[in-house]
Amino acid sequence: MIAWRSRRSHAGRAGCAADGIASTALTLGNAIGLAVFTVIAGLGTEGRTGQALRVARAGGELLVVLLTAAGMIAGSLITLVLPYRGQGASR
Repeated sequence: MIAWRSRRSHAGRAGCAADGIASTALTLGNAIGLAVFTVIAGLGTEGRTGQALRVARAGGELLVVLLTAAGMIAGSLITLVLPYRGQGASR
């Protein structure tokens, strides 16, 4: 692997660190969310076998899909409400 030296200031390095922290937080959030949704999808399946288990799994998976869609819609609405701060905008 070739290491490239940047001519940026220390602020550029802080930006790289912030990107790494944000990426790690996103990955952890995805893993935790997947674990929670897996538990939700499995609720109500204990003690069931055969067709009853398949029906319970399908119901749990449908619930997870609906919760995911609701989260996506809520996130979209929140981003529409938040003010935009483009490059050069004052904080």
